[in-house]
Amino acid sequence: MDLCSRYTGVDFSERGIALARASSSDAPIKCEFQKADCCALPFNDGAFDAVVSQHMIYHIDSASAQEAAIAEMARVVRTGGVVAIVTANPYPLAFPVRLIRGLVRDAPLLGSLFNLIRSKPPLPFKPMPIGWMRRRLGRFGPVEIVGTGMATTYFNQKVTEFNGIGKLGWTVIRWLETNYPRLSAYLGSYAMLVCRKSG
Repeated sequence: MDLCSRYTGVDFSERGIALARASSSDAPIKCEFQKADCCALPFNDGAFDAVVSQHMIYHIDSASAQEAAIAEMARVVRTGGVVAIVTANPYPLAFPVRLIRGLVRDAPLLGSLFNLIRSKPPLPFKPMPIGWMRRRLGRFGPVEIVGTGMATTYFNQKVTEFNGIGKLGWTVIRWLETNYPRLSAYLGSYAMLVCRKSG
C-alpha cells in the first residue's frame, strides 16, 4: 500500500540530500529533494497534504528558531492536512538520570555551568518541553500527543528482552506505548505531536 503518491524531502546539507536521493532511487513513488532552511521553506502556502519531521526539531539551537520552523511546517500544509513532529522529551519521567540532566541543562545558572563542563555534542541539542511544543503547534489546529520510542538509546541498545529484568522492562514499555500512548510520551524519551490544520 502506498502512503503517498509524491514525496518531497528537505535537508540543510548537500550531503543529506545526496544520501536521500541515493536511498530512494528505487522508490515506487516520485521523490524530490531540495536543500532548504526549515525556518524559511521555499514552498507555497498549502502546498502539501502532510509534513513529517523526525528527530530534527531539537537539533535547532534556539527556541525562537524552533517556533519559526513549526510555523513554516504548518504554513506549507493545506487546511485539513497534517503536521507530525517527532521530538525528544527533555524530561522523561521514567528515566531519572535523563530527567535530572534535562532539568540541570535548562536551569538558568546551572545550565551555563553544565554546558561549560560537558563535551560539546556534534549537533546542537535543545529539546523543548512537550507542553511548549503542543502550544506552538496548537495555534494551527488540534494536537494529539503520543509516545514514539519510550526507551532511552542506552536502554534500547544494552537491555535485552531475553533476560528477566530486560524482558519485564520491555513488556512494560510496550504495554504503556500501546495502552497509554499520551502518558508514554511524558514518561519516555521521544514523543510525536500530530496536528490537523484547521485553518
